Amino acid sequence: MKKDNDTDKDKLRSEYKRSDFPGGLVRGKYAKRLKESSNIVVLRP
Repeated sequence: MKKDNDTDKDKLRSEYKRSDFPGGLVRGKYAKRLKESSNIVVLRP
């Protein structure tokens, strides 16, 4: 079995640029889906 020598892929960089994300950045991408699938009940204190 070969060992994976490419461990740098799993490490986070200190800074990222917009060019690092070719698909673009979208704020709230999954917000609608999360809101529809959650079942939170808020009770009065």
